[in-house]
Amino acid sequence: MRFDLITLFPEVFTPLLTSGVTRRAFESAQVDVRLNQLRDFSDGQYRRVDDRPFGGGPGMVLMAEPLRRCIEDVLEQRGRPAPIVLFSPVGQVLTQNTVAQWAQSDGAILICGRYEGIDQRFIDLYVDQQISLGDFVLSGGEIAAMALLDAVARLQPGVLNDAQSHQQDSFGSQLDGLLDCQHYTRPQSWGGTPVPQVLMSGKHAEIERWRRDQQLAIGPRTQRAILHGEREQCVAQQPREMLLHGQPARFGRADGIPDVNGLVVGVLAHGLLIGVGFVNRARQLHVDIGPAWTRVVGAGAHVGKRHAKARAFIHRAHRGLHIRGVQRTT
Repeated sequence: MRFDLITLFPEVFTPLLTSGVTRRAFESAQVDVRLNQLRDFSDGQYRRVDDRPFGGGPGMVLMAEPLRRCIEDVLEQRGRPAPIVLFSPVGQVLTQNTVAQWAQSDGAILICGRYEGIDQRFIDLYVDQQISLGDFVLSGGEIAAMALLDAVARLQPGVLNDAQSHQQDSFGSQLDGLLDCQHYTRPQSWGGTPVPQVLMSGKHAEIERWRRDQQLAIGPRTQRAILHGEREQCVAQQPREMLLHGQPARFGRADGIPDVNGLVVGVLAHGLLIGVGFVNRARQLHVDIGPAWTRVVGAGAHVGKRHAKARAFIHRAHRGLHIRGVQRTT
């Protein structure tokens, strides 16, 4: 596979491409990375690639024409079409499932944005997909591109010393998309804290059961629930093993007819009830009940905390509802 990067700072990729276990993928060209300096496609003595935004405001915006020239040059070198990806806060959040798909692909053209962003006209005309690392802002897309390249490289055959290693990582197939459990090594006791006794027992079935229990519990215990933002996804409380096996639950009235108004209120009630644990579990398992529900849940939480009558209303409306159409997607 081949990844062509368009960046103002190609030098920052050198340590990634020459260090660590993933360098095997880059040196062998299993993951062929080509760096393109955007300034090489600009005009003038100063090779300017940005300008002030129309309408005023702080910062600068990358101009469309240098990007167009660079894209056309890269496509000519590749000799065939390739998806064009922009790293941007408005993009889809990168997940392990997405990484696995890229690891099986032919690569892409990756654009590392800078400053206030890129001229929207270029995005509308050329960009096929936008990717985000999460709800925070970086100085540029280079770090996001490194994250994708590193994650893709370690999934290539022969890169890791153990071919099964990545399958037992957090979100891996052998963990059913869960976080990995805690790990311990020598000495057996450190700082007065011993290794859990079950790990020293030599009883493999009990060890696997302990690890599974830890994997099921570690997400709710260590991650905070985020109850706002359209990209966040919520799921009502269900037994963990039901979620793991993708068994559908249902939302609706007792007569089986979907109740849209009741569904909204029911989601609000569940959003207040499930708390930290199952919001994050839904994200880990890629459970989807619709991209906009979390905004509603956040509003319901705000109302529910302040108004006893609203809480009572939610409770009454929630009676008789059952979850409908929640499916695990892979």
